[in-house]
Amino acid sequence: MKNPYKIYLSSVTCMNLMKLDKALHETLVVPSNSKANFLIILAGQIIDHTSMEYLHQFQDQCSEAGHTCSIVGMDHFRSFSDHVLAYRVNPPRSLMAFA
Repeated sequence: MKNPYKIYLSSVTCMNLMKLDKALHETLVVPSNSKANFLIILAGQIIDHTSMEYLHQFQDQCSEAGHTCSIVGMDHFRSFSDHVLAYRVNPPRSLMAFA
């Protein structure tokens, strides 16, 4: 991915999702005749189901508009089910041995 817009996210829940949505749509203005690369970097402690759904929807919207969007950092989170949109927690490093 060449020259991506890097978007760093801490914990994302339904409580701060409206603020994230507003920030993404006001800040990331891409001219209609150009293509953009978005790199969403997850670095928080919690991502709930609603936020997972939002991030996947944002990724789909980017694809439909001809842009690319990658979500990285998901491997640091522990999912509580096999569902792609499941609630995820980033356990403290000291507890990783027990996870």
